Amino acid sequence: MCFLELTLKKMLKETGCDYVMIGRGAIGNPFIFKEINEYLKSGKIIKQTNQERINDYFEYIELTRKYNIFSIKDAKYKAQEFTKGIPGSSN
Repeated sequence: MCFLELTLKKMLKETGCDYVMIGRGAIGNPFIFKEINEYLKSGKIIKQTNQERINDYFEYIELTRKYNIFSIKDAKYKAQEFTKGIPGSSN
């Protein structure tokens, strides 16, 4: 079982809550919402591929440009977050 599955199961079972706060988990991984929704619907854990993570980063960049909030500093920071754990990403 992965951390996401263990945490959700425990929280839902022990508290009977309707919602779960995500917090920092979503900063560099917007896919976490899809993971959680899929788990709650089907009980299955889905994983995002490295290519999907890279595609999400470029979609993020496009959105920052569309809404005129793009900055090089932020783009570099977000690149680190979106690619964390991908082999060779530090290059």
